[in-house]
Amino acid sequence: MLDKKILNKNDLKVSFIFMILSGLGGLFTGLYQLPLLNPEQLQGMSKEIFISIFTIQSAILYGLILGFLGLKLSRATNLNKGLLQNIFTEKKYKFNLCSAKLAILFGFINAAVITLSEKFVFAKLIPEIANSTSTFSPLYLLSGIVYGGIVEEIMLRLFFMSLVTFILYKIFARKKDKEDIPQSFYWTSIIISSLVFALGHLPAVYLSFNVTSIVLFRIIFMNAFAGILFGYIYWKKGLEYSIISHMFSHIFMQLLFLPILF
Repeated sequence: MLDKKILNKNDLKVSFIFMILSGLGGLFTGLYQLPLLNPEQLQGMSKEIFISIFTIQSAILYGLILGFLGLKLSRATNLNKGLLQNIFTEKKYKFNLCSAKLAILFGFINAAVITLSEKFVFAKLIPEIANSTSTFSPLYLLSGIVYGGIVEEIMLRLFFMSLVTFILYKIFARKKDKEDIPQSFYWTSIIISSLVFALGHLPAVYLSFNVTSIVLFRIIFMNAFAGILFGYIYWKKGLEYSIISHMFSHIFMQLLFLPILF
C-alpha cells in the first residue's frame, strides 16, 4: 500500500533535494540545447524565458512532484533499496562499493555498445551519423551527467518503473505482500520503462535526422538497451546506483569512446 501519511516529512525533504538537482540538470540541458534551436522552435520565446521554463519544469515537475510520488511508489513495491531505504529507518547507511563497481561496469558496457554500434553499424546506414564528428562540449557532458543521470532516473526508474510495478502488483498479484512481488512484474516494468525511455528521445531525433525505419530502430535499440541496464541495477541495488551507472555511461561515452571512434 502507499503510505497512509501522505505528507511524510522525509519524503518532502528528499523531494526538495531532487528538485534542486533536477533544476540544475534542466539549466545545463537548456543552455546546451539553446544554440541548436532555430527561431521557429523557440516559438517567439526569448532565450532567457526558454531556459527558465526548462529549468522550472525539470525542478518542479520531474524533481519535486515525480520524485515525491516515486518515493512512495518505490516503498510500496519494495524498490526502495540502498539509500532510499536507510533514509526512512534508523540504520546507518553504508555505501556499497561492489554495487558501485557494478554500476560503473554497466555504464561502460552501455557506452561501448552505443558508440560501437554507431560507428560500425548505424554510420553505414544513416548519412547524418556517417558525416558527424565528435566535438567535446562541457555543457553537453554536464547535461548528460546531471539531467541524464539524475532527472531521467527520477522520472523513469524511481517514478515510472515503480508505478508500472505497482499497477501490476495491484491488478495481478495473488499475494498482496510487497515482499512477494513476482520477478516477472519487475522485468515487465523494466522493459516498459526502457521503451518509454527510448520513445522519449524521439523529439530530438526528429530535429536531427531524416526519420526512417532504421533511424527509429536505432533510437529504440540504444535507449532501450540502456534502460534495461539502469532498470536492473535500480531494482537490485537502489536508485543511487542506477544514477551512478547513467552518469558514468555519459562520462565513458563523451570522454573515451566518442573521441576515439569519431
